[in-house]
Amino acid sequence: MADIRFAVRTLLKTPGLTAVAVGSLALALGFTTAAFTVVHGAFLSSLPLPAGDRLVIVQNYDRSGRFNVPMTASEFTERQDRSTVFDGTAAWYSRNVTVSAVGDPAAAFVARAAYVSTNALELAGIAPDRGRLTRVADVAHGSPPVVLLSDDVWRNRFGADAGLLDRSIAVGGRPHLGRGSVGHAAVPRPSR
Repeated sequence: MADIRFAVRTLLKTPGLTAVAVGSLALALGFTTAAFTVVHGAFLSSLPLPAGDRLVIVQNYDRSGRFNVPMTASEFTERQDRSTVFDGTAAWYSRNVTVSAVGDPAAAFVARAAYVSTNALELAGIAPDRGRLTRVADVAHGSPPVVLLSDDVWRNRFGADAGLLDRSIAVGGRPHLGRGSVGHAAVPRPSR
C-alpha cells in the first residue's frame, strides 16, 4: 500500500509527465486494439460460408512480394495433383462483366463474376437453390460455357424466370448456358 501512495504522490508532483505517460498508454492501447481488429477480421475469422472454417485461400506472389499474381491452368493442375494436405483444391478469379439474356442487350447490366473450377462451390459447402452445380462434362472441350446466377440476380434482373435454366445468358458478350442459381449471400455471381 505504501508503494501505491508513493507512486500517486510522485505522479501528482509531475503532472506534465503523468499526462504524457497516460496519453502514451491510451494511444498504444488504441493502436493495439485497432491492429488486432484488422488482423482478426482479415486473417483469423473464418469465411462467411457453410464450411468457412475449413477453407484456406492460397495466392501466388512474385519475387518482389506482390500478391495475387495470376496462376495458369497448368500451374493449378500441377498444384492440385501434388497436394496431399488438403481435402480438395479449387481455383477461382473474379472480375466485372456485362450480363444479359441473349437477344436482349438493352437489359444488360454489370455484375461481379467469379470464374471457378467445377468443384469450387462443392468444396465451399454450397448447394444451388435451383438447378445444379457445374460438372466435369460442362467444361469438357467443345462444351458451351455454363453460368450459375446469384439468387439476387436471378430474381431482380431476370424476374425469377424458372425457364432461364438451360437457356443462353450472355456473360461478357459470350453466350453461357444457365444451370441454376445460388442464394448464399457470400457467393459472388459464379461462372465458369
